[in-house]
Amino acid sequence: MVFGLGMLILLLGPVSGAHFNPVVTLAIWFTGRRDPDGPTLCDVASYVPAQVTGGIGGAVLADAMFAKPLVKFSAHDRSAGHLLLGEVVATAGLTLVFFGLSRIGRAVLAPSAVACYIGTRTGAPPPRRSRTRR
Repeated sequence: MVFGLGMLILLLGPVSGAHFNPVVTLAIWFTGRRDPDGPTLCDVASYVPAQVTGGIGGAVLADAMFAKPLVKFSAHDRSAGHLLLGEVVATAGLTLVFFGLSRIGRAVLAPSAVACYIGTRTGAPPPRRSRTRR
């Protein structure tokens, strides 16, 4: 998965800036509003709906690839605060990777760095609880 993400960033970067995450797009626009090379508000207004549509389309495609029902509402409750916190931390880290590389003039490393970051976030096992009884 992460190799595919890195390849998509590498291939689509020159075309669209490889904008896949709406929060990163909004952060780039907000912090670079005075930069003539950054995305305009019009760009952001077209990127964000395309990103949401792409995310939904990707989920449907993944279901189709694994012969699952294309659209199925989850039976799992995913409204807990710790899940939201995890998403906020992961997105903040992704934004830091991008801005950190840009700040030191190494944005060319973004495809591999973002893929590595996503890989560590999605491939890490959850913390284990101690099995020692008290």
